Amino acid sequence: MSKFAGDPYHWQRLSPWSILYFIGRIMRGMLDPNIIVFLAPVYGLYQVIDDTAYFILALGLGVPALIIGSAALQYLFFFFRLDDNNFHIKRGLLFKRQVDLPFYRIQDVHIDKPFYFKPLKLVSATLDTAGSSENEAVLAAVPDTFADDLREWIFSRDRQQPGADEAAGPETQQEALKQQPELVLTRTPYDIFVHGITNNKVWIILAALFPLIDRIIQSQWDRVMEQHATEIDALLTTGAHIAYGMVALLVLAVIILMMLLSVIGSFILLHGYALTRTADTLSRESGLLSRNQINLKIRRVQFIQIKQSLFDRLFSRFNLTYRQLDPEYNAQGQSNATFLVPSVTATEVQRLTAIAFPDQTMDPGALEGLFNRVSPRYILQEFFLKTVPLVTIAGVLLFTGTETSHAGAIVAALLVAGVLINWLRWYRWGYFQNGEYLFIRKGLLGKLFVIIPAFKLQQASVDQSYPMVLNRHAHFSFAVGLSGFRIPYLGLDNAIALMDKALYDIEASRKSWM
Repeated sequence: MSKFAGDPYHWQRLSPWSILYFIGRIMRGMLDPNIIVFLAPVYGLYQVIDDTAYFILALGLGVPALIIGSAALQYLFFFFRLDDNNFHIKRGLLFKRQVDLPFYRIQDVHIDKPFYFKPLKLVSATLDTAGSSENEAVLAAVPDTFADDLREWIFSRDRQQPGADEAAGPETQQEALKQQPELVLTRTPYDIFVHGITNNKVWIILAALFPLIDRIIQSQWDRVMEQHATEIDALLTTGAHIAYGMVALLVLAVIILMMLLSVIGSFILLHGYALTRTADTLSRESGLLSRNQINLKIRRVQFIQIKQSLFDRLFSRFNLTYRQLDPEYNAQGQSNATFLVPSVTATEVQRLTAIAFPDQTMDPGALEGLFNRVSPRYILQEFFLKTVPLVTIAGVLLFTGTETSHAGAIVAALLVAGVLINWLRWYRWGYFQNGEYLFIRKGLLGKLFVIIPAFKLQQASVDQSYPMVLNRHAHFSFAVGLSGFRIPYLGLDNAIALMDKALYDIEASRKSWM
């Protein structure tokens, strides 16, 4: 086996070039919508500085320094080694953590080639543990020969899981590894463009930044008014329509810019998208600047989600997600892992569902008429439990304010909107069974379909509140993996029938849920 900075049986450091990888990972994390929680201290800093120029300078110097410093610390306190049966990682400065990965848990070694490593003949090797993001191992900036030898080393060891059946034995795994992958799906530039338009997440960040943006715009507007108050008053007096037109053009420009950023992001992430499969594994590879690969063990798919947002409906597209589960989730408390196939047509949905569930396909259009609706009492439940309390709180706040002339009209409008939303949610709710598969549909303006093999259910129950006991209705609740589902407000007989059928399928089926 190739050597990397010494003997791999002893604790080793990554290459110093791995700092570039850690910088990139930190910057990608900053694009996560959850980053909005850090906007409060940024806004507080702006309040303290109270000068736009100095504030921008502080951010321009402070943020890069923090990113580079954090990346350098991650490099300095990251160590790895391996032995005949396990891969070991130590990392962390204040909160030290050691991860020990038995080879039998490593499903594959992903080798990614970021653009900033290509001239150096370095790669990033990710040890795939089938959904265990908490315990995954990423070796950044290792020689490409080392990554290839590491993959061969791991798969040459005895990788059979203790207590596993013959289907999971090392011979079968070695055969699967050597199989020639079959191309299942690619994405054209038009598909990627549609995905960028219909799945625009930039608005979340823009909405979170609105208070800060509003403060900056207001401060700049005040300065402009001080210098050009006379000209602006004349424009608003004699050419109001021109001013309104300029505002409308500005809003339109912002909308176009946000869509453009989303489309560019989609091309960066999905360029060269290729979905391939072997007998037991799906692999997805994509990326413009960096090629990324993700693998999925087909037998570990717990259920499939097919989502169609309002914008997806305009293009007749869907986003299909395979949901899987790590085999040791009970011990580690890990959550479900996802495997997204973006912007697919109805025909492609059928092919993709048949890969995971060969005896069942999903044609959203053909199955629409098969769904049974839940009871209309669902509308009343949502109205009294959610709409009325929220509207009451809003009404109290409105009537205690200084401007109460339109409070009654606003409260009435909120009530109407609440009723409409509850009706739309009821209208979307539906379910039906086809053999041993349970189909669920829900949504508001868009739709979400879920396909669940009944034999993979871990628990099921029929729940009733006191009013539901009186009118003979119930909720059917169940869990698949770590995900919980509830079909609300069914007739009691229907709910019991669903549970009985699910329990029968679990008992009668000899298929493994993992």
